[in-house]
Order: sequence, then C-alpha cells, then structure tokens
Amino acid sequence: MNPSAITEIAKTGQSIQLNYQKKVESVVRPIVYTALIGGGLYFARRKYISWRKQQFVEKNAHIPDVQAAMIMRKSMYRIEVDTFPFNLITIPDGTDERMLNELALKVTSLEAVIKAYKILFEANLMEDVYAELDNKEMKKFFENLGAKSEYDLGFTPGGGIRPQTPLKIGQTVAIKNPSGSTVYKAESIGNGKYQNSGEKLDFKSFGTTIGEIVGIYKGLSSGQYYYLIDRKWVIDSIFGYGWIAHTEIKIV
Repeated sequence: MNPSAITEIAKTGQSIQLNYQKKVESVVRPIVYTALIGGGLYFARRKYISWRKQQFVEKNAHIPDVQAAMIMRKSMYRIEVDTFPFNLITIPDGTDERMLNELALKVTSLEAVIKAYKILFEANLMEDVYAELDNKEMKKFFENLGAKSEYDLGFTPGGGIRPQTPLKIGQTVAIKNPSGSTVYKAESIGNGKYQNSGEKLDFKSFGTTIGEIVGIYKGLSSGQYYYLIDRKWVIDSIFGYGWIAHTEIKIV
C-alpha cells in the first residue's frame, strides 16, 4: 500500500478518535460539574441547617414548647444517626404514647412546637404523629393537645370565671383540667341537700371519668355551679358522694 495512503488513514483514525473523545467529554463534563456543584450545595445546606439548629437550641432550649418538640421526637424515634448517608433514614423503634400525651397536655402553643420540630428535625410533627399512632391513639393525642385551650375557655384573660351554663343531672363527666383536679367529699345538710365538706376524696388526672351528676348547686355569691357526683365504682352511701366545680369537668 502507498505510504501516503497509510499516513492518511492514520490521520483519519486519529481524527475520529479525537472527535469521539470530545463528544464523550462534552457529555461527561456537564454531568461531573453538575454532580460536584450539587454535592457542594448539599453539604453547604447541611452545614447551614446544622448551624441554624445549634443557634436555635442555644437561644430557645429553655422554652417549654421547644423542649416538648425535642422530647416528642425522642418519644417517636429513639434511634437516629447523623452521619451521611444514614441521616437520610429515620428508624422507628416504638412510640412512647404515654410521654406524647403527657407533653401534649403541657403545650401552650402548638404552632411554636411545630415550628421548633421543623427547625430541629427537618420534619413535620403532625405527619410523624400520623405515621406513628393509630386512630384511637391519635384521637387521645389531639384531645390532650386541645385540653388547655378547652379549659381556658372557662376563664377570662384576667383569670376570672366566665358565666356558666349548668350541665344536667344524669350526665357522665370527666376531668377537663389538664393539670388534673381534686374531687371533694360532699356532706349531707338534710332534706336531700349536700354541700362541700372540704375533705379531699381523690385526685383525678385529665380525661379520667368521675361518674354521673346526681345534684346541681349554684354558689349564692359567686354564681358558679358545683355538682354532686355519684362516683364510678364507688359505694357512695358508704364512702360519700363526690363534689366538684363546673370549671373542672366536661361531659364524656
């Protein structure tokens, strides 16, 4: 073969190889750059989130609603890894419903708890609760969350007691006060009438059923209502009827 022809073929082969290499580079280079930029942005964002979390904790760790958000997270997810890429995975290991409900009773601002939860854990509190609790557990959790607001409706902003609409005889009642309430012993004053003896019978926690209303009394000076209670699972003729204020109870 003519040496010049061989040289020409070689040049053509080199040209094809260079063109192919350029095409590969033109495709790969943007992918590499994109990956590098994306990775850099991801780690920069993680660094910022970590810094923001630290700043938030340092400034707000003393606030009860922030503490509630932190403990609620632990109540649902006790196994968490911060090292990449395992920090992308959340491992549920059993929810402590008792702790969640206990904290829910103490929440003063649900909005503040949700905000703190979002900043600290990059997650939505309500979505996590929905994923962790069944229908019955969720109903109790939300009832506890609203307990303080429901209880506060009975009082004015200054702490006075609002006008009351009495409940009815025969209604079963439970504790409405999120902090729990004391049931006092009622004493007979004759003619089927009773009054508060001042003797403490029992302390009941929020949501606990007390019993059935069998008598309704109104304070002469205060205008507040009080109830004579046939206590659940108690022989009242022996141990005494219960006595409790309107502000402390709700209908079951």
